[in-house]
Amino acid sequence: MPDELPALPGFHLPTWGDAIRWLTAFALTLVGGVTLIGNRIHAAGNDAVFTQNLVDRAARFGGTYYQNGITPKGPLEDVAHDLAHRIGGYNGHWYIVSVLVAISAALIAAAAARTVRSTGGNRDVALAVAVVVFVHFTLSDSAYAGLLYSRNILVTLLAVAWLLTLDDRGWTAPPRVQLSVAIATGALLGLGVQTIIPSFVDASAIGIAALVLLSRRVDDGARRARLRRATVIAAAAGFVSAPLWYLLRGSFREFWASWWTYASYQSSGIGLSFGQQLSRGWHNAYSYYQHRPLLFLMIAAFVVLTFTEWPRLDLKARVIHVALLGWLTGGWFQLVTGERYSTHYFSVIAAPTAMIGAALAGHAFTAVSEWPRLSRTTTTWPLLAVLLSCYLSAGTAARLIDASSITSSFTSAQHGVALARANQPGPNRSVQEVLDLVSRDLDPLLLYSDNQFLYDDYRRIPATRFQQRYFLIGSIYLGRTDPKYILHNTWSWFRADLRETNPAAFFETDPVDSKPFASYVASHFQTAFVGAAGKVELRNDIARSILHGDAPRPWSPPALPPAGVDWSLHGNSAGFDQGSTPATNDRLILATKGCQRITGTLVDAAGTAPGVIIHVADATGQAPEQKLAISGSHVSTQDASGGELETVSTGGSDTGPVPFSLVIGRDAAALVMGGHIVGAVAVPEHAEISLEASQPQLSVNGLRVGPPSVGSGC
Repeated sequence: MPDELPALPGFHLPTWGDAIRWLTAFALTLVGGVTLIGNRIHAAGNDAVFTQNLVDRAARFGGTYYQNGITPKGPLEDVAHDLAHRIGGYNGHWYIVSVLVAISAALIAAAAARTVRSTGGNRDVALAVAVVVFVHFTLSDSAYAGLLYSRNILVTLLAVAWLLTLDDRGWTAPPRVQLSVAIATGALLGLGVQTIIPSFVDASAIGIAALVLLSRRVDDGARRARLRRATVIAAAAGFVSAPLWYLLRGSFREFWASWWTYASYQSSGIGLSFGQQLSRGWHNAYSYYQHRPLLFLMIAAFVVLTFTEWPRLDLKARVIHVALLGWLTGGWFQLVTGERYSTHYFSVIAAPTAMIGAALAGHAFTAVSEWPRLSRTTTTWPLLAVLLSCYLSAGTAARLIDASSITSSFTSAQHGVALARANQPGPNRSVQEVLDLVSRDLDPLLLYSDNQFLYDDYRRIPATRFQQRYFLIGSIYLGRTDPKYILHNTWSWFRADLRETNPAAFFETDPVDSKPFASYVASHFQTAFVGAAGKVELRNDIARSILHGDAPRPWSPPALPPAGVDWSLHGNSAGFDQGSTPATNDRLILATKGCQRITGTLVDAAGTAPGVIIHVADATGQAPEQKLAISGSHVSTQDASGGELETVSTGGSDTGPVPFSLVIGRDAAALVMGGHIVGAVAVPEHAEISLEASQPQLSVNGLRVGPPSVGSGC
C-alpha cells in the first residue's frame, strides 16, 4: 500500500487561514444582514418622521418638497425618503430607510478602509477597521447610529468624496475617467454644503486635499489645471443645483423661505453672541472628550505623530493628516456655529474621528509589519473586530439582538402594520376609529402639536406644510419664541393649503395658543369626540352628518331571532326578557353589512338607564370582535375578551330612555349619544353587528335606518 494518499487534482485541504476567512465571511454576512431590516425602529426618529410626513404630503398633493414643509436644509434627506416611499410604499417606508442606513454606513466604512490602505495598512487591517466603523454607525448606542438624518447623509457624501480623493486609480486613469472622478468629487462636496451650509469647512479640507494630490498624480500641467477647474466647478454646481432647480420650477420663494430665511431664524433664535457661542462650544467639547478620554488620546496621538513624523511623511501622507485635522475642525465648526448640541448632531465629528483612527491603524501596522509573529495573525483581525465591536459594548450587543429579532420575524410590511395597529393603546384606538370613519389612510389631518409622530401613529399626513406648532408661533428649536420668527407668508400659505386639502378632522392634543389657527378651527370644525388621547373635531358638514344625520326608514331585522333566544320583535322595535339562555349567547342581530345608520331608543322597564353591549364581529372569524358597552351614563369600548380600552361619559343621566345612533362606515363604526361620539370600533369586511342585553329586561324602541354619513367611504 502507498504511504500517502494521492492528491486529487484541483483539491486541497482547508487551512487554518481558510477556516478563519469563512468564519469572518459568515460573521460579516450575519451582522450586515441584520442591519438591512433591523434598524427599522431606530430609523424612524424625530427628523426622519418629519421628513416622511413632508414627502408623503408631496406625493399626495404634488408640488415641491419646500411647498410641502418648512425645512432649513438641502433636499437630499427629502430625496432619500422620497426614494423609500417610491420603492416601499407607505407601509414599507422604514424598511427601505433601514436599507439606506446600511448602505450609508458601508460607504463610510469603505472610506475608512481606504484610509488604512493609504497609510500603510494591509487588506486585513483595512477590513477590520471597516467592520468597526460599520457597526458603530449602524448598531452602536450612539445617538446617530441607525439613522439617515441630514447630517448622516452629509458625512456619507464627505466620506465618499474622501474615498475618491485617496484612491489613486481614478486620478491616474485615462483622461475621461480622471474627469469623471474630478466631477464626482466636486459634486459630492457641493451637495454636502448644500445640505448643511456650515459644512463648507469640512468640504474645503477634503476638496483642497484632492487638488493638492493632483500634483503627484498628473504630470501634465494643463491637464492638472483642467481637473482642478472641473472639481471646483462641479462643487459650485452641486451647491447651487437646488436653488437653480426651484428657480426654474417657479417655486424659488418657498425654497428660499426654508433653506435660507428659516435657517437664519434658527441661528439668530438661539440668542447667543459670538463670544457666547465659542464659550458654549468649548464647554461642550471639553465635556465630550472628558466622557470619551480614549478618543481624546487617539486624536492627541495623531496630532503628535503629524508633527514628529512630518519630515518622513510623503506628500500623500502629509495631505491625509492635514485634511483629516481640517475635517475634524470643520465638524466642530458646524456644532459651534449651529449653536446646538443635540446628540445626533455629533455624527459630523464621528466620521472624521473614525478616519483619524483608520489612519493611525495604517501607520501602526506599518510600524509592526516587520514582526513576523504579529503580521501572521492579521487574518484573524477582521473576525476579532466583528466580535469585539458587537460585544464589548452592552448597548451594541442589545442593538444587535434587537436587530436580529426584527429581521428574523419580518414577513411583510403589511404584517408589521397589523402588529402596530393591534398594539395601539385603547384611547389611541378610539381616535383611530373615529378618523377611519371619516377619512382614509394618507388623508390629511389637521393638528396643532409639536409631536410629528401623531401623523404616523394614525396613518395620516399633514393638512398643511406647517406640520408642527413651532412654525405657527415662531418657536425656534432649543431657542426663543417670538412672532418675528414666523415666516412672512405663513398664514396665506396656511389658508391655501387648507383650501386644497379640506381635512375631515382636527385632532386637538394641546391647547391652541394661536389666534389665526383657533379662528379657523372655530369656523370650520365642531367637537365630535373627547377621549383620553385628545379631542377630535370634525369638519362642519361631516359633523352634521355624523352627529345629527337622518334615519328615515323603519328598521327590519336582517335575520329572525333563532328559537330559544330571549329577544322578540314588534315591528321596528325589539324586547328582551331573560330566560334560560345565557346572555352571552342571547343576541339580537342589528346589521350584517356596513354603510348605514341605525337609530333607536333603549328603555329599561324599571326606569333606570338601560345596559346593553353592541358586538361588532367578523362573520368569517378572521378579525377579533370589538364591543361597545352602554352602562348608565358611560360607554366602554372593549376588546373581544371584555378588556376595557376606554370609557367615555355620554353626558346623560342614569335614568330614563336613552336615544342612540350607530353610524357604520366602510372601515369603522361610531356610537353617537347626546350629540357626541362616545365610542368607535373597527368594522371588518364581513361584519355582523348584534345587541346583547346586560340586564334582565330591555326594550329597543323605534329602530330606524338611514344612509351612511358624509366621508364614511361608502
